[in-house]
Formats: sequence, C-alpha cells, structure tokens
Amino acid sequence: MNNRKILTISIILVILGSASLILSICKAAAIILIALSVIGFAYCLKGPWYLGKASKIIRSGNREEYGKASEYSQKALKAGLSEEYTMAAASLLMQYGDPELAKQALETIIASESTESSLSAEVAMSQYYFIKGNTDKAIELADKAMEAGYQGKGLRLSMLDYLLRAGRMEEFRSFLDECQKEITDSPAIEDFKAVLSIAEGRMEEAGKILDSLLEKHQPSFSDPYVHYALVHIHYGERKKAIEELEQAESLQYTNMSVYPAPVITSIISILKGEYAESFMKAVSGNTTGMLSGLVPDFSRIPGNTEDTIPGFPKEPDFTSHGIPTGNKRSSEYGLCTDFTEDGEAWLKRHQSDLS
Repeated sequence: MNNRKILTISIILVILGSASLILSICKAAAIILIALSVIGFAYCLKGPWYLGKASKIIRSGNREEYGKASEYSQKALKAGLSEEYTMAAASLLMQYGDPELAKQALETIIASESTESSLSAEVAMSQYYFIKGNTDKAIELADKAMEAGYQGKGLRLSMLDYLLRAGRMEEFRSFLDECQKEITDSPAIEDFKAVLSIAEGRMEEAGKILDSLLEKHQPSFSDPYVHYALVHIHYGERKKAIEELEQAESLQYTNMSVYPAPVITSIISILKGEYAESFMKAVSGNTTGMLSGLVPDFSRIPGNTEDTIPGFPKEPDFTSHGIPTGNKRSSEYGLCTDFTEDGEAWLKRHQSDLS
C-alpha cells in the first residue's frame, strides 16, 4: 500500500473517529440538557405546588393546620411564582400567616408597575393596614383602587368593614346604600344591613334580618352570629347570646376577622360567669363600639345569671328557629379575599391532585 492510500485511510479514520466523538459528546450534552430541563421544569412547578398545598389546608377549614398553610405559602414565594400566584400566596399569608411577609410580596408587584397587577396588589395592601389598625390608610387605598376602576365585590365588602371599624357611620350608611344596588343575595350585605339597624337602635329590625340570614345562608364567617348575640344581649337573653357566640367560636377565622376567636371565647366566659348582667348592660350601652370589634369595660359586680335576665326589654318574635340546623354554609367573607381569576381557577383545578 502506497503512502497516498495510507494517508487517505488515516484521514477517513480520523474523520470517523471525530464524528463518533462529536456524536458521543452531543448525546451526552443532550442528556444533560434534558436533565436540566426536567429539573428546571420541576423547580418552576415547585412554587405553585406549595401554593396548592397551602390552599388545600385553608379550604379544609382545619384551624389547627393554618400554621402549615403559612409555611407552604412562604416556601411557594421562595421557590418563585408568577405575579398572579404571588398575589395568591400573599393573600393566604395576609389572612392566615405573617402579614409582614405578605406585604413584602405585594410591594414587589407594586414596584413592577404592571397596571392590573399593581392595582390588585394595592387592594390587598389595604388589608395589611386594616390588620395593623390603620383604617384610614386602608380606606385611602381602597378608595384609590375604586377610583382607578377596580370593581371587585370583595373590595366593596372590605370597604364596609374598614368604614365600620373607623366609626365613620355616615360614610358607612351611604356606601352600604350604593353596594345594595350592585350586590344582591349577599350574606355579607345582609349582615351589614343588620349592623346599621343595630347602630341606629332598630333592634327588632336587626333581629329579623339576622334570623333570616342565619336560617337561609348559614354563613361560615362569625360576624352575623356575634351581631345576633348583640341583639339578644339588648333584650337580656343571656342563654341565646351564648348559643350564637358558641356558633361563632367554631367557625373559620383570619387575621382580618373583626372578632378574633379569643375575643369571642372571652365574651362567652364572661356571659357564663357571675358578671354576666353587668357586662350585658355595658354592651347595651355601647353597641357601636362592639360593632367595630371593641369590647366595652364593665363593672365586676356579681349579678343575675338567669337565662333571661330581668330588667331588659322583652325580646320580640323574630319568626325563626335560632341556631340553623342545615349543613350547607356560605363561605362569603366581608373582607376582600379575592385571588385573580386565573389563580383561583388554577388552585381549584389542582385541589384533588395535591395532598
């Protein structure tokens, strides 16, 4: 074999070897790329997966597990979420976890200056100021959002709570009139109507509204039961007030609840004790304070502890059965708990797949 043939064969072998090496390298690179893609895809889903876990716990209504829901929400934010899911995680944290962490997440969305997302984040931020007791700031942000065109039902219901907590009753009355025209068949609106009746001393009217509301809707938020207890207290019906408050005590609570569970538990304890009469007289004299979540001071003077305490007006017939006996509850809350529509839909789709 001459040198030219040897050289040709050598070149061919080198080319074939190089091609084989290149193919091997490409194959290995492809495998690595696929692996990285799978890892990246899994990581991208990690945040929403944690968020779904958190949402499922909250929807179960098991208050003892809310701490875990808060932890999952924090993990979801750390793993990375889109803006819509960041809003959902912040909402869960605002209601059931650490409002400060929720505030930080919302601030990142507001800073992005994405018109729709920023507006939704500012709406949620109003909840933060409500929780912190700065109702004027909460009202300011809610007003700003509505002026910018945000018309969510949750925001309007939240605004009523903000005005009530701030004691701005004239504005509350006016805004409630406006909301009644736009929000129909709403347990929260019915409850607010009863609140206005109580504030204006129309106790029989409030009792009829609340009795019908509890019979028809059986709300899962505590406010209507507490308000009905206030009506019973006005008439000296200690036992009936306790029954309504015990119903309220068993329900779901958030950081934005006007009447936190420990407050209701404390009131029940007082009504079952020797100071029940003096407490009920103090409440009857300060219903506006109680409506905004404030428990009045009362004299520690032992008194009557009968089921119906003498000396109060006689309670009229509210044409109902007191504590509702059905199984279906309305989950509507007075405060804004809205996710974006896409975020809410995603969470609902994935509830059955997550454990």
